[in-house]
Amino acid sequence: MRLRVVLIVLSGVVFIVSLPLFAQQVSWIWGKVISINREEKVIQVEYIDPSSEQLLNKQEYFYISPKTYFKDVKNLDELKEGDYVGIDYIKENSKNIILVLDLENP
Repeated sequence: MRLRVVLIVLSGVVFIVSLPLFAQQVSWIWGKVISINREEKVIQVEYIDPSSEQLLNKQEYFYISPKTYFKDVKNLDELKEGDYVGIDYIKENSKNIILVLDLENP
């Protein structure tokens, strides 16, 4: 009985501690790489409207983290200005943190 109570309490603590992780909303954009700062691990991307495939003249900065997963490109060094990318990201401390960076063919 005592073990069961301890397990229930520990489960509750783990759930409460993990809530901020689950609360982060993942967003997605498709865009064209405008600039790359390899030292700071930041890329600037101009948004593309997925339905019309037109550039929207809206640009944002996105930050590479140690947990960023690269798809169809091995790392930031292989990315070039002018490449088209799909990005899954979260907002963290007012920064767009890249979870997945996918090199796209236009």
